[in-house]
Amino acid sequence: MLNDDEREYLATIIIDNEYETKAVGPINSHEDIKNKTDCDVKLSYSAVYKVMEMPGGERVMVTKYIGTYVKKSDPQMTCSRIRFTSKAEGLVFNSSGKYIGSGVKTPDMTVVNPGIGVANTYLTNQQGYVEIPPGNNAGRMHYTLKRTVSSYTTTGYMAFDWGDYYT
Repeated sequence: MLNDDEREYLATIIIDNEYETKAVGPINSHEDIKNKTDCDVKLSYSAVYKVMEMPGGERVMVTKYIGTYVKKSDPQMTCSRIRFTSKAEGLVFNSSGKYIGSGVKTPDMTVVNPGIGVANTYLTNQQGYVEIPPGNNAGRMHYTLKRTVSSYTTTGYMAFDWGDYYT
């Protein structure tokens, strides 16, 4: 149970990745010169976290990240991989306010060929709250998308950052 100074949140990012090609053939109108969208892959990335208010700022503890390959509208496109990373740096305190360390880096987790609609949960193992600022608490979901009938591949990531940005 959370005490009066703690609140728990869920935040979600949704991304649509579009594979685009330039129009080919004769140009008959203004519409012909625009990029054409050939497919669509949708991913979501969520963070479950707690915030503890304190004089002059707040402390954040991320308990887990959830990544989902939501859908595809082109059967030739696929999400071939997602990889989670997490890092918390700075002054870390337990829920009683006692200093317990300087952060935690959770080992990466990779899911190869994630299933559509499957919620992949990545636990951070964070045992305390990072003081924001000067610390940071951040997570990434890196993804690789592939077109099965060509060599087209793209990578990217979605990010959550509390405090200073990290790379």
